[in-house]
Amino acid sequence: MTYVRPVVEYAAAAWDPHTQRNIRKVEQVQRGGARFVLDNFDRKASVTSMLKDLEWPTLQSRRLQTRLSMLYQIRFGLVDINWNNYLVQSTSRTRGHSTRFQTHHCSSQVFLSSFFPRTSRDWNSLKLEPAQQPSLNAFKAALKGSLN
Repeated sequence: MTYVRPVVEYAAAAWDPHTQRNIRKVEQVQRGGARFVLDNFDRKASVTSMLKDLEWPTLQSRRLQTRLSMLYQIRFGLVDINWNNYLVQSTSRTRGHSTRFQTHHCSSQVFLSSFFPRTSRDWNSLKLEPAQQPSLNAFKAALKGSLN
């Protein structure tokens, strides 16, 4: 996986498949890797239990963490992307954390599944308070704990 995962996860923040077909195709790479690492090619063996034994999270959950980490960097000025050009801070304070964004109204599934609309929905549903995390590493640690 040391050689394969970086290739599979390259640009994962921007390119994250949203159709079940494409998600399955990408996950198949990791499932094949689990069989290889454990040297278990028995067709009756459970690859899901192999992944649990290896303590490998799904690539889909890793991409979610990558997207949310990228949005944290954008929102708190750690990268040179002005978030105000793409997102609008929510003014509603009834539910959720203080750094929520207004949701995008999308007329196509492709745009709905693109980075800002998709990740802002995931961001808004976070149970943790992103603004309370003093650094990117603290956010990633809190995120990892809240998603597992």
